[in-house]
Amino acid sequence: MNLFKEILPRIRKILSGATASDDHALLNLMLKEHVISKEYHQALLHEKDREDLARKISLTFVEKWDM
Repeated sequence: MNLFKEILPRIRKILSGATASDDHALLNLMLKEHVISKEYHQALLHEKDREDLARKISLTFVEKWDM
């Protein structure tokens, strides 16, 4: 969980200054680079809570790091 605690503030910072268009661009890049699946991409596109989005993105990177 240490890695999650390191990543989360960085993702929060990125998202805090981001527009909806920026969010979509980030998620599209994550999909293109096979970091997330198409289904998860669609789910994240509809996430309204920025904190939940930050947590989900952070957890995704932690999971990929552990692989």
